[in-house]
Amino acid sequence: MSFDHDGIESTVERASDALASENREVEPATARSIASVLLDDAAWYRAYAEWRPLPTELAFKFRFFPLIRALRDAAESYSRRIGSFSHPPFSRPADVTVAGRPVSTYIDDAQRQFLLGAAILQTEWYVDAADHHGVAVPVGLLERSTEEFAAYFAGEREEFSPQVRTFQAELLRESVRWVTRFERRFGRASLLDAEGISDTAEQNIDRMETFLERELRAQ
Repeated sequence: MSFDHDGIESTVERASDALASENREVEPATARSIASVLLDDAAWYRAYAEWRPLPTELAFKFRFFPLIRALRDAAESYSRRIGSFSHPPFSRPADVTVAGRPVSTYIDDAQRQFLLGAAILQTEWYVDAADHHGVAVPVGLLERSTEEFAAYFAGEREEFSPQVRTFQAELLRESVRWVTRFERRFGRASLLDAEGISDTAEQNIDRMETFLERELRAQ
């Protein structure tokens, strides 16, 4: 399995530069790059909260609101340059099933449910961002990844298939690189710190990535 990233580096670099300089007069490919990443990020943070236990979910949504609003505001002028823009909804716990049952009924540990949710959401984020950057992801790979993750965390599967392992290794490498590039230019890290949520969101994301990397290497 291979992914064609030809041209993506220059697109992301131009998008990052435009964000840093607040330049809104950009070509459509650059506008699409910025809008897709920022709007997907905004949707991701909202979905992220829904994979937490209810009291924590409500607290996270409240604390994430300024960040979500800032991401949407920053994306607005760029999304207008490319006309209508939408992204698929991110999965909620009730959307993911194993043998016809919500996966949450198999998991009694909140941290494991979060790890599952973060893995699924990160995969969905990558696939949508990849599509807007011209990176082709094989048809059905997102669905297969979600299915295998759910079965694994539900205790119904012992390992991931070679295709999903390769895809996740690619995803972790590329998505982290994109996020880091945009975060550095947009200043999201400082905004997270200002809102007092970096110790929750960012550290939990780090745990998810560490877990996936460890599991992928073990298999």
